[in-house]
Amino acid sequence: MSSRSNHLIMKKNPLLVCMILLLAVAPFVYAGFFGDAWDTITGMATADNFSVQVTMTNDPPFITGVETVADLSIVAGDNTSLTFWFNATDPNGIPDLNNNSGRALINKSGTTYGPINCTDPQEDGNYSCTIPGIVFYSEPGVWTINLTVLDDSNNKSANNSFSFNILASLHINLTNANNLTFSSVQAGGTDFAGDNNITVYNIGNDYIVNMSISALDLTGVIDPAHHIYAENFSASTNATPCNNGASLVNDTGVDVVPNFELVRGAGSGVGTSNDTTYCLEVVQSGLLAQEYSTLALGKWVATGEV
Repeated sequence: MSSRSNHLIMKKNPLLVCMILLLAVAPFVYAGFFGDAWDTITGMATADNFSVQVTMTNDPPFITGVETVADLSIVAGDNTSLTFWFNATDPNGIPDLNNNSGRALINKSGTTYGPINCTDPQEDGNYSCTIPGIVFYSEPGVWTINLTVLDDSNNKSANNSFSFNILASLHINLTNANNLTFSSVQAGGTDFAGDNNITVYNIGNDYIVNMSISALDLTGVIDPAHHIYAENFSASTNATPCNNGASLVNDTGVDVVPNFELVRGAGSGVGTSNDTTYCLEVVQSGLLAQEYSTLALGKWVATGEV
């Protein structure tokens, strides 16, 4: 086609020429001009911005150790206390610890002492704890130490991995121990029950399964050449001891019959108790009428057995 013919086409069909030009340049300008134009018309943007925020929490403290707690011996018939130190630290520094926030308790088999307050007097992460009121009948064995501490943001650390031992302790206490008496005794007579019982209290934390009585011969107060022999006596837990007890032996422990048992516990406040009863089964003939006592040869001994 000649150039004249092309000129005539363009002159006669300007719309056709414009369409051809648009098709030619569309790939180059669409993404820019028409895209921006479209966003302007519709209000839709192809990018936007956003903010970022990170909140750092305060790391909790943690308990690092407890000083070695020595085995604890109870105090017979009374209370005792346990004192120890534990250590704590904090990732945010020792000053972040709450110096008055330490707590401690000990427990075993459902028995708990505490919680009590522990303090950090030097503000160095070393907390001092004293648990009072540990009764004399506390169960022997391994006890668990439970500890907690806070930081200044009230973040808590807890630890129950530490322990200590309460030792088994056998202790008894006797009432009327200096006053077992037999009155109206005649030479050659039999079956004289004691005027009183000897009550035995378990004031320790062990389980007493028997009571041994070691007797000594009684010597005349006026004429020490006369004696009432230990073998003449018997001991029992029976309310009527004569002919119901175990015959005693001079300077030898003899188990009380029937079996004498005392569990650990508070009892009436001074430990569980049981009575021992005594009988002067026989008095040899020809004895001088006088008092006979343990004054010269020594007192009788009661021993708890586990």
